[in-house]
Amino acid sequence: DSKVKIKNELKNLQTDKTIIENLNENTFKNSHGSSAIHANMILVNPEFAAERGAINVVQHEMMHQLLRNTLADNPRAAIALGNAVDQILSELDPDVVAQSEMSSRLTAYMKKPQAVRAEEKITLLMDALKSGDIKINRSLGNKLKSPIRRILQAAGRKNVELNTAEDVLNFITDI
Repeated sequence: DSKVKIKNELKNLQTDKTIIENLNENTFKNSHGSSAIHANMILVNPEFAAERGAINVVQHEMMHQLLRNTLADNPRAAIALGNAVDQILSELDPDVVAQSEMSSRLTAYMKKPQAVRAEEKITLLMDALKSGDIKINRSLGNKLKSPIRRILQAAGRKNVELNTAEDVLNFITDI
């Protein structure tokens, strides 16, 4: 059992090494940031981020780390979360979504595996909500329940649930 753990950790560190080696001046100069999850490292390109008005880079990369740690062995769960984001977006004005920064940034991931695209959808929706690029009108009931839910979750009295699109939206906005 310990040999398997060590083998997995070495594999994870090798993945981080590959990510870091693939970052060079040319690739990083066109990126807001990147993360090496197992090395607990977040890299930010402050000049590029400032030029693009990317105010959420560290939180975006931390969300990637959280999702990768949580969904590493379950790409189907990542895809289900991505589908929940699609459902959330389908309830909005399609023109607003199509013209959003989120939509244009997602095009860079079109050739990536579905689980990777799903993870990026979650992080980009979080960015879009933080920046105001996409606005979601929540019901009064939801606005009243949200602080109570967060308090109960922080106190360990309620688990974070990701069963519905609304649960996923709560998760994204609570981070």
